[in-house]
Amino acid sequence: MISLVCEEAESLFLDPSMGFAGGHSMTSRTERLYFLDNIRSFITIWVVVLHGAIIYMEYGVDWYPVVDQQRSLFFSILIMLVEPTLMTAMFFIAAYFALPSIAARGSRAFLKSKLLRIGVPWVLGVVLVTPPVDYLILLAAKSPTGWFEFCTSEYWRLHYHQGPYWFLGVLLVFFLVFSLVWQGSHWLRTPPERISIPSRKQLAAFWALMTLGMFAVQLLWVPKTPFHIFGNVVAVMPSRIHLYSGYFIMGLVAWRNRWFSSAGYNPRLIPWVAVLVVSMALYSASRALSTDARSLEVLARVLHLNEGSTALHATARMSVLIKLMNVSLFNAMSLSALLASCALFKRHFNSTGPIQRSLAANSFGIYFIHAAVLYPIGYLFLDVQMPLMVKFTIVTSLGFFLSWAASALILRKAPFLRQVF
Repeated sequence: MISLVCEEAESLFLDPSMGFAGGHSMTSRTERLYFLDNIRSFITIWVVVLHGAIIYMEYGVDWYPVVDQQRSLFFSILIMLVEPTLMTAMFFIAAYFALPSIAARGSRAFLKSKLLRIGVPWVLGVVLVTPPVDYLILLAAKSPTGWFEFCTSEYWRLHYHQGPYWFLGVLLVFFLVFSLVWQGSHWLRTPPERISIPSRKQLAAFWALMTLGMFAVQLLWVPKTPFHIFGNVVAVMPSRIHLYSGYFIMGLVAWRNRWFSSAGYNPRLIPWVAVLVVSMALYSASRALSTDARSLEVLARVLHLNEGSTALHATARMSVLIKLMNVSLFNAMSLSALLASCALFKRHFNSTGPIQRSLAANSFGIYFIHAAVLYPIGYLFLDVQMPLMVKFTIVTSLGFFLSWAASALILRKAPFLRQVF
Protein backbone atom coordinates (compact mmCIF):
# COMPACT_ATOMS: atom_id res chain seq x y z
CA MET A 1 0.00 0.00 0.00
CA ILE A 2 1.16 3.53 -0.63
CA SER A 3 2.42 4.81 2.69
CA LEU A 4 1.56 8.48 2.90
CA VAL A 5 0.93 8.86 6.61
CA CYS A 6 4.15 10.69 7.33
CA GLU A 7 4.94 12.21 3.92
CA GLU A 8 1.24 12.56 2.96
CA ALA A 9 2.47 12.20 -0.60
CA GLU A 10 -0.30 10.88 -2.86
CA SER A 11 -2.19 13.66 -4.50
CA LEU A 12 -4.93 11.81 -6.26
CA PHE A 13 -5.16 8.54 -4.41
CA LEU A 14 -4.51 9.08 -0.73
CA ASP A 15 -3.43 6.47 1.79
CA PRO A 16 -6.39 4.69 3.35
CA SER A 17 -4.49 4.01 6.55
CA MET A 18 -5.49 7.38 8.01
CA GLY A 19 -8.52 7.24 10.28
CA PHE A 20 -10.15 8.82 13.32
CA ALA A 21 -9.16 7.76 16.79
CA GLY A 22 -12.20 8.05 18.98
CA GLY A 23 -13.55 10.91 16.89
CA HIS A 24 -11.17 13.45 18.45
CA SER A 25 -8.53 13.81 15.77
CA MET A 26 -8.50 14.61 12.10
CA THR A 27 -5.16 12.93 11.49
CA SER A 28 -4.70 9.98 13.85
CA ARG A 29 -5.11 6.36 12.73
CA THR A 30 -6.69 3.24 14.12
CA GLU A 31 -7.90 1.22 11.14
CA ARG A 32 -6.37 0.28 7.80
CA LEU A 33 -8.81 0.48 4.95
CA TYR A 34 -6.95 -1.52 2.33
CA PHE A 35 -10.17 -2.02 0.42
CA LEU A 36 -10.13 1.61 -0.75
CA ASP A 37 -6.74 1.02 -2.32
CA ASN A 38 -8.16 -2.05 -4.02
CA ILE A 39 -11.23 -0.19 -5.25
CA ARG A 40 -8.99 2.48 -6.70
CA SER A 41 -6.90 -0.15 -8.46
CA PHE A 42 -10.05 -1.82 -9.76
CA ILE A 43 -11.27 1.51 -11.16
CA THR A 44 -7.92 2.07 -12.87
CA ILE A 45 -8.21 -1.30 -14.60
CA TRP A 46 -11.71 -0.41 -15.74
CA VAL A 47 -10.53 2.95 -17.12
CA VAL A 48 -8.05 1.16 -19.38
CA VAL A 49 -10.65 -1.47 -20.36
CA LEU A 50 -13.28 1.14 -21.26
CA HIS A 51 -10.84 3.27 -23.24
CA GLY A 52 -9.89 0.12 -25.11
CA ALA A 53 -13.57 -0.70 -25.65
CA ILE A 54 -14.20 2.67 -27.28
CA ILE A 55 -11.85 1.60 -30.09
CA TYR A 56 -14.26 -1.21 -30.95
CA MET A 57 -17.65 0.17 -29.95
CA GLU A 58 -20.52 0.40 -32.41
CA TYR A 59 -21.44 3.99 -33.23
CA GLY A 60 -17.93 5.07 -32.23
CA VAL A 61 -16.82 8.69 -32.13
CA ASP A 62 -14.85 9.98 -35.11
CA TRP A 63 -12.57 12.19 -33.03
CA TYR A 64 -11.25 9.28 -30.97
CA PRO A 65 -7.50 8.61 -31.53
CA VAL A 66 -8.09 5.09 -32.81
CA VAL A 67 -11.31 3.67 -34.28
CA ASP A 68 -11.22 0.12 -35.61
CA GLN A 69 -13.43 -1.07 -38.45
CA GLN A 70 -14.24 -4.21 -36.45
CA ARG A 71 -16.94 -3.12 -34.02
CA SER A 72 -19.55 -4.58 -31.74
CA LEU A 73 -22.61 -3.31 -29.92
CA PHE A 74 -21.38 -5.25 -26.90
CA PHE A 75 -18.70 -2.63 -26.24
CA SER A 76 -21.20 0.20 -26.60
CA ILE A 77 -23.40 -1.41 -23.95
CA LEU A 78 -20.40 -2.10 -21.71
CA ILE A 79 -19.37 1.55 -21.81
CA MET A 80 -22.94 2.73 -21.29
CA LEU A 81 -23.33 0.67 -18.11
CA VAL A 82 -19.89 0.95 -16.50
CA GLU A 83 -18.76 4.48 -17.35
CA PRO A 84 -21.34 6.25 -15.11
CA THR A 85 -20.03 4.38 -12.06
CA LEU A 86 -16.31 5.20 -12.26
CA MET A 87 -15.61 8.91 -12.04
CA THR A 88 -18.04 9.62 -9.20
CA ALA A 89 -16.21 7.00 -7.15
CA MET A 90 -12.86 8.60 -8.07
CA PHE A 91 -13.97 11.98 -6.74
CA PHE A 92 -15.41 10.38 -3.61
CA ILE A 93 -12.17 8.55 -2.80
CA ALA A 94 -10.03 11.59 -3.59
CA ALA A 95 -12.07 13.68 -1.15
CA TYR A 96 -12.31 11.00 1.53
CA PHE A 97 -8.75 11.63 2.71
CA ALA A 98 -8.50 15.32 1.91
CA LEU A 99 -9.51 16.34 5.44
CA PRO A 100 -6.82 14.38 7.32
CA SER A 101 -4.24 15.42 4.75
CA ILE A 102 -4.92 19.15 5.02
CA ALA A 103 -5.27 18.91 8.81
CA ALA A 104 -1.86 17.24 9.08
CA ARG A 105 -0.04 19.60 6.72
CA GLY A 106 -1.93 22.87 6.72
CA SER A 107 -3.43 24.48 3.66
CA ARG A 108 -0.19 25.87 2.21
CA ALA A 109 1.66 22.54 2.19
CA PHE A 110 -1.51 20.78 1.08
CA LEU A 111 -1.87 23.01 -1.98
CA LYS A 112 1.84 22.79 -2.77
CA SER A 113 1.54 19.02 -2.84
CA LYS A 114 -1.54 19.13 -5.06
CA LEU A 115 0.10 21.50 -7.52
CA LEU A 116 3.08 19.16 -7.77
CA ARG A 117 1.27 15.86 -7.85
CA ILE A 118 -1.87 16.81 -9.76
CA GLY A 119 -1.02 20.07 -11.53
CA VAL A 120 2.24 18.85 -13.05
CA PRO A 121 0.78 15.57 -14.45
CA TRP A 122 -2.19 17.54 -15.75
CA VAL A 123 0.03 19.91 -17.73
CA LEU A 124 2.37 17.13 -18.89
CA GLY A 125 -0.55 15.01 -20.05
CA VAL A 126 -2.32 17.81 -21.94
CA VAL A 127 0.80 19.27 -23.53
CA LEU A 128 3.08 16.29 -24.13
CA VAL A 129 0.87 13.18 -24.30
CA THR A 130 -2.44 14.13 -25.89
CA PRO A 131 -1.14 15.81 -29.11
CA PRO A 132 1.07 12.92 -30.32
CA VAL A 133 -1.61 10.40 -29.37
CA ASP A 134 -4.20 12.34 -31.39
CA TYR A 135 -1.85 12.29 -34.37
CA LEU A 136 -2.86 8.64 -34.74
CA ILE A 137 -6.11 9.94 -36.27
CA LEU A 138 -4.14 11.54 -39.10
CA LEU A 139 -1.95 8.49 -39.52
CA ALA A 140 -4.99 6.27 -39.94
CA ALA A 141 -6.43 8.74 -42.48
CA LYS A 142 -3.05 8.95 -44.27
CA SER A 143 -3.03 12.73 -43.88
CA PRO A 144 -0.03 14.61 -45.35
CA THR A 145 0.26 16.74 -42.21
CA GLY A 146 3.53 16.03 -40.45
CA TRP A 147 3.83 14.99 -36.81
CA PHE A 148 5.68 18.12 -35.69
CA GLU A 149 3.32 20.47 -37.51
CA PHE A 150 0.31 18.74 -35.99
CA CYS A 151 1.63 18.68 -32.41
CA THR A 152 2.83 22.28 -32.42
CA SER A 153 0.16 23.98 -34.52
CA GLU A 154 -2.79 22.13 -36.00
CA TYR A 155 -3.69 20.26 -32.81
CA TRP A 156 -3.95 23.45 -30.76
CA ARG A 157 -5.95 25.26 -33.45
CA LEU A 158 -8.37 22.54 -34.49
CA HIS A 159 -8.24 19.50 -32.23
CA TYR A 160 -7.42 20.74 -28.72
CA HIS A 161 -8.90 18.68 -25.90
CA GLN A 162 -7.54 17.18 -22.68
CA GLY A 163 -8.19 13.48 -23.10
CA PRO A 164 -8.27 11.59 -19.78
CA TYR A 165 -6.39 14.43 -18.09
CA TRP A 166 -9.55 16.52 -17.71
CA PHE A 167 -10.05 14.68 -14.43
CA LEU A 168 -6.82 16.07 -13.01
CA GLY A 169 -7.74 19.63 -13.93
CA VAL A 170 -11.18 19.39 -12.33
CA LEU A 171 -9.80 17.66 -9.24
CA LEU A 172 -7.15 20.35 -8.83
CA VAL A 173 -9.83 23.04 -8.94
CA PHE A 174 -11.84 21.10 -6.35
CA PHE A 175 -8.83 20.90 -4.05
CA LEU A 176 -8.10 24.63 -4.47
CA VAL A 177 -11.69 25.50 -3.54
CA PHE A 178 -11.68 22.97 -0.70
CA SER A 179 -8.49 24.47 0.74
CA LEU A 180 -9.96 27.96 0.75
CA VAL A 181 -13.20 26.79 2.35
CA TRP A 182 -11.33 24.70 4.93
CA GLN A 183 -9.42 27.72 6.22
CA GLY A 184 -12.63 29.51 7.17
CA SER A 185 -14.85 26.56 8.02
CA HIS A 186 -15.19 25.50 11.64
CA TRP A 187 -17.28 22.54 10.47
CA LEU A 188 -14.47 21.17 8.33
CA ARG A 189 -11.69 21.90 10.81
CA THR A 190 -13.22 20.12 13.79
CA PRO A 191 -14.43 16.51 14.06
CA PRO A 192 -18.10 15.92 14.89
CA GLU A 193 -19.11 15.38 18.49
CA ARG A 194 -21.34 12.51 17.44
CA ILE A 195 -21.09 10.10 14.54
CA SER A 196 -23.91 10.51 12.02
CA ILE A 197 -24.96 7.51 9.96
CA PRO A 198 -26.91 8.41 6.80
CA SER A 199 -30.52 7.26 6.72
CA ARG A 200 -32.29 5.88 3.68
CA LYS A 201 -34.11 9.19 3.33
CA GLN A 202 -30.84 11.12 3.33
CA LEU A 203 -29.31 8.85 0.68
CA ALA A 204 -32.48 9.12 -1.38
CA ALA A 205 -32.37 12.91 -1.03
CA PHE A 206 -28.77 12.90 -2.27
CA TRP A 207 -29.79 10.79 -5.27
CA ALA A 208 -32.72 13.14 -6.00
CA LEU A 209 -30.51 16.22 -5.76
CA MET A 210 -27.94 14.76 -8.16
CA THR A 211 -30.70 13.67 -10.54
CA LEU A 212 -32.53 17.00 -10.64
CA GLY A 213 -29.30 18.94 -11.08
CA MET A 214 -28.18 16.77 -13.97
CA PHE A 215 -31.62 16.91 -15.56
CA ALA A 216 -31.77 20.71 -15.30
CA VAL A 217 -28.36 21.13 -16.93
CA GLN A 218 -29.31 18.80 -19.78
CA LEU A 219 -32.49 20.76 -20.43
CA LEU A 220 -30.91 24.20 -20.25
CA TRP A 221 -27.54 23.62 -21.86
CA VAL A 222 -26.88 21.35 -24.82
CA PRO A 223 -23.18 21.71 -25.73
CA LYS A 224 -21.85 20.61 -29.11
CA THR A 225 -19.52 18.12 -27.45
CA PRO A 226 -19.70 16.37 -24.04
CA PHE A 227 -16.80 18.51 -22.78
CA HIS A 228 -16.57 22.27 -22.50
CA ILE A 229 -13.16 23.85 -21.93
CA PHE A 230 -13.53 26.96 -19.79
CA GLY A 231 -10.99 29.58 -20.70
CA ASN A 232 -9.13 26.92 -22.73
CA VAL A 233 -7.82 25.64 -19.39
CA VAL A 234 -10.26 23.46 -17.44
CA ALA A 235 -12.24 20.83 -19.34
CA VAL A 236 -15.51 19.75 -17.76
CA MET A 237 -18.66 17.89 -18.67
CA PRO A 238 -21.35 20.51 -17.91
CA SER A 239 -24.03 17.88 -17.32
CA ARG A 240 -21.91 16.16 -14.65
CA ILE A 241 -19.91 18.85 -12.87
CA HIS A 242 -22.45 19.12 -10.06
CA LEU A 243 -22.44 15.32 -9.84
CA TYR A 244 -18.68 15.25 -9.27
CA SER A 245 -19.01 18.11 -6.79
CA GLY A 246 -21.69 16.20 -4.91
CA TYR A 247 -19.59 13.05 -4.60
CA PHE A 248 -16.57 15.09 -3.56
CA ILE A 249 -18.62 16.64 -0.76
CA MET A 250 -19.95 13.19 0.13
CA GLY A 251 -16.35 12.03 0.52
CA LEU A 252 -15.67 14.83 3.00
CA VAL A 253 -18.83 14.00 4.95
CA ALA A 254 -17.93 10.31 4.92
CA TRP A 255 -14.52 10.98 6.46
CA ARG A 256 -15.91 13.25 9.20
CA ASN A 257 -18.45 10.61 10.15
CA ARG A 258 -16.04 7.69 10.07
CA TRP A 259 -17.71 5.79 7.28
CA PHE A 260 -16.37 2.24 6.95
CA SER A 261 -15.12 2.16 10.54
CA SER A 262 -16.68 -0.13 13.13
CA ALA A 263 -18.64 2.80 14.56
CA GLY A 264 -19.57 4.48 11.30
CA TYR A 265 -21.68 3.74 8.26
CA ASN A 266 -21.03 0.45 6.49
CA PRO A 267 -23.18 -0.13 3.39
CA ARG A 268 -24.97 -3.46 3.18
CA LEU A 269 -23.86 -5.53 0.22
CA ILE A 270 -27.00 -7.33 -0.95
CA PRO A 271 -29.42 -4.34 -1.02
CA TRP A 272 -26.99 -2.11 -2.90
CA VAL A 273 -26.09 -4.84 -5.40
CA ALA A 274 -29.81 -5.36 -5.99
CA VAL A 275 -30.31 -1.64 -6.63
CA LEU A 276 -27.33 -1.65 -8.99
CA VAL A 277 -28.53 -4.63 -11.02
CA VAL A 278 -32.10 -3.34 -11.32
CA SER A 279 -31.01 0.20 -12.23
CA MET A 280 -28.60 -1.14 -14.87
CA ALA A 281 -31.33 -3.25 -16.44
CA LEU A 282 -33.83 -0.39 -16.46
CA TYR A 283 -31.21 2.08 -17.72
CA SER A 284 -30.43 -0.21 -20.65
CA ALA A 285 -34.12 -0.43 -21.53
CA SER A 286 -34.62 3.30 -21.11
CA ARG A 287 -31.65 4.17 -23.31
CA ALA A 288 -32.85 1.76 -25.97
CA LEU A 289 -36.32 3.29 -25.80
CA SER A 290 -34.98 6.83 -26.12
CA THR A 291 -33.51 6.02 -29.54
CA ASP A 292 -36.73 4.48 -30.92
CA ALA A 293 -39.03 7.19 -32.28
CA ARG A 294 -41.89 4.76 -32.87
CA SER A 295 -41.83 3.56 -29.26
CA LEU A 296 -41.85 7.14 -28.01
CA GLU A 297 -44.94 7.88 -30.09
CA VAL A 298 -46.75 4.81 -28.75
CA LEU A 299 -45.84 5.63 -25.14
CA ALA A 300 -47.03 9.20 -25.61
CA ARG A 301 -50.46 7.84 -26.56
CA VAL A 302 -50.51 5.36 -23.68
CA LEU A 303 -49.73 8.14 -21.19
CA HIS A 304 -52.24 10.47 -22.88
CA LEU A 305 -49.54 13.02 -23.61
CA ASN A 306 -51.02 13.57 -27.05
CA GLU A 307 -54.28 14.99 -25.74
CA GLY A 308 -54.70 18.56 -26.86
CA SER A 309 -51.42 18.61 -28.78
CA THR A 310 -49.89 17.41 -32.00
CA ALA A 311 -48.10 14.08 -32.29
CA LEU A 312 -44.82 15.98 -32.59
CA HIS A 313 -45.40 17.84 -29.33
CA ALA A 314 -46.52 14.65 -27.59
CA THR A 315 -43.36 12.85 -28.70
CA ALA A 316 -41.28 15.80 -27.50
CA ARG A 317 -42.94 15.59 -24.09
CA MET A 318 -42.26 11.87 -24.03
CA SER A 319 -38.60 12.55 -24.87
CA VAL A 320 -38.33 14.81 -21.85
CA LEU A 321 -39.80 12.10 -19.62
CA ILE A 322 -37.39 9.54 -21.06
CA LYS A 323 -34.51 11.94 -20.45
CA LEU A 324 -35.60 12.29 -16.83
CA MET A 325 -35.81 8.51 -16.55
CA ASN A 326 -32.32 8.13 -18.04
CA VAL A 327 -30.87 10.66 -15.64
CA SER A 328 -32.64 9.09 -12.65
CA LEU A 329 -31.33 5.62 -13.47
CA PHE A 330 -27.87 6.97 -14.32
CA ASN A 331 -27.61 8.44 -10.83
CA ALA A 332 -29.06 5.31 -9.24
CA MET A 333 -26.26 3.33 -10.89
CA SER A 334 -23.60 5.80 -9.75
CA LEU A 335 -24.68 5.78 -6.10
CA SER A 336 -25.41 2.07 -5.82
CA ALA A 337 -22.16 1.11 -7.59
CA LEU A 338 -20.11 3.18 -5.15
CA LEU A 339 -21.78 1.80 -2.03
CA ALA A 340 -21.99 -1.78 -3.34
CA SER A 341 -18.28 -1.65 -4.23
CA CYS A 342 -17.36 -0.37 -0.78
CA ALA A 343 -19.41 -3.13 0.84
CA LEU A 344 -18.02 -5.84 -1.43
CA PHE A 345 -14.38 -4.80 -1.22
CA LYS A 346 -14.45 -4.22 2.52
CA ARG A 347 -15.94 -7.66 3.10
CA HIS A 348 -13.82 -9.66 0.66
CA PHE A 349 -10.83 -7.54 -0.45
CA ASN A 350 -9.76 -5.62 2.65
CA SER A 351 -6.21 -7.00 2.59
CA THR A 352 -2.96 -6.42 0.76
CA GLY A 353 -0.08 -8.32 -0.78
CA PRO A 354 2.82 -7.74 -3.19
CA ILE A 355 0.64 -7.48 -6.30
CA GLN A 356 -2.00 -5.33 -4.61
CA ARG A 357 0.68 -3.02 -3.19
CA SER A 358 2.36 -2.62 -6.56
CA LEU A 359 -0.91 -1.99 -8.35
CA ALA A 360 -2.01 0.52 -5.72
CA ALA A 361 1.33 2.31 -5.85
CA ASN A 362 1.19 2.53 -9.65
CA SER A 363 -2.50 3.28 -10.15
CA PHE A 364 -1.94 6.98 -10.73
CA GLY A 365 0.98 6.29 -13.06
CA ILE A 366 -1.10 3.79 -15.04
CA TYR A 367 -3.90 6.33 -15.35
CA PHE A 368 -1.45 8.96 -16.56
CA ILE A 369 0.47 6.92 -19.12
CA HIS A 370 -2.12 4.49 -20.46
CA ALA A 371 -3.26 6.75 -23.33
CA ALA A 372 0.29 6.89 -24.69
CA VAL A 373 0.50 3.09 -24.55
CA LEU A 374 -2.98 1.76 -25.30
CA TYR A 375 -3.83 3.78 -28.40
CA PRO A 376 -0.60 3.10 -30.34
CA ILE A 377 -1.16 -0.60 -29.69
CA GLY A 378 -4.73 -0.25 -30.96
CA TYR A 379 -3.40 1.53 -34.04
CA LEU A 380 -0.92 -1.29 -34.75
CA PHE A 381 -3.80 -3.79 -34.66
CA LEU A 382 -6.11 -1.84 -36.99
CA ASP A 383 -5.33 -4.03 -40.00
CA VAL A 384 -4.99 -7.27 -38.05
CA GLN A 385 -7.89 -9.61 -38.79
CA MET A 386 -8.87 -11.85 -35.89
CA PRO A 387 -11.95 -12.48 -33.74
CA LEU A 388 -12.93 -9.14 -32.23
CA MET A 389 -12.99 -10.32 -28.61
CA VAL A 390 -9.50 -11.77 -29.05
CA LYS A 391 -8.21 -8.53 -30.55
CA PHE A 392 -9.82 -6.45 -27.79
CA THR A 393 -8.35 -8.70 -25.09
CA ILE A 394 -4.86 -8.55 -26.57
CA VAL A 395 -4.91 -4.77 -27.08
CA THR A 396 -6.29 -3.89 -23.64
CA SER A 397 -4.12 -6.45 -21.82
CA LEU A 398 -0.96 -5.19 -23.50
CA GLY A 399 -2.05 -1.61 -22.85
CA PHE A 400 -2.65 -2.24 -19.19
CA PHE A 401 0.42 -4.31 -18.35
CA LEU A 402 2.81 -2.15 -20.38
CA SER A 403 1.37 0.94 -18.66
CA TRP A 404 1.92 -0.75 -15.31
CA ALA A 405 5.53 -1.50 -16.28
CA ALA A 406 6.08 2.06 -17.54
CA SER A 407 4.77 3.47 -14.28
CA ALA A 408 6.82 1.18 -12.07
CA LEU A 409 10.07 1.36 -14.06
CA ILE A 410 10.00 4.91 -15.43
CA LEU A 411 7.51 7.25 -13.78
CA ARG A 412 8.34 6.11 -10.26
CA LYS A 413 12.08 5.78 -10.86
CA ALA A 414 13.17 8.70 -13.07
CA PRO A 415 14.51 11.87 -11.41
CA PHE A 416 11.80 14.48 -10.76
CA LEU A 417 9.05 12.19 -12.06
CA ARG A 418 9.37 9.97 -8.99
CA GLN A 419 8.51 13.04 -6.88
CA VAL A 420 5.28 13.40 -8.86
CA PHE A 421 4.17 9.80 -9.34
